Amino acid sequence: MANHIEFCAFWIGQALFGIDVMQVQEIVSAQRETPIPQSSPVIRGLINLRGQVVTVIDLRTCLNLPACTDDENAVYIVIRYGKERFCLRVDRMMGVLDDCLEMVERPNELNEKQDMPLIGRVYRHVHNLLLELNIEQVLAMAKG
Repeated sequence: MANHIEFCAFWIGQALFGIDVMQVQEIVSAQRETPIPQSSPVIRGLINLRGQVVTVIDLRTCLNLPACTDDENAVYIVIRYGKERFCLRVDRMMGVLDDCLEMVERPNELNEKQDMPLIGRVYRHVHNLLLELNIEQVLAMAKG
């Protein structure tokens, strides 16, 4: 089954992830973060984005991965979800994938292990599998 869908694709470690480009407002390079005491562990802090304060969510922490030591290539994907705006911190960008992707399946084994799965569907793209990130679940995790 082939679907035409555009993904904003990025890497977290060795895994390729994607989110619907319609949810992406913009992509910005790493910014200076201000930590928030006693916040959720997945929240890295706040950044000033052209005069607006935006919360930064660390996807490595959401995915239980060790912290990234390569801050030079880190990128923020600014997401607008309903009335909310936040940034996802990712290791590095791949770009927009706008060609046909073949949906493989929804990873049921992940759904059984988590109440709110972070991975939606899995797609084949060239030599990689692309994991569709569930933005709603990432936000729920950040809110605790």
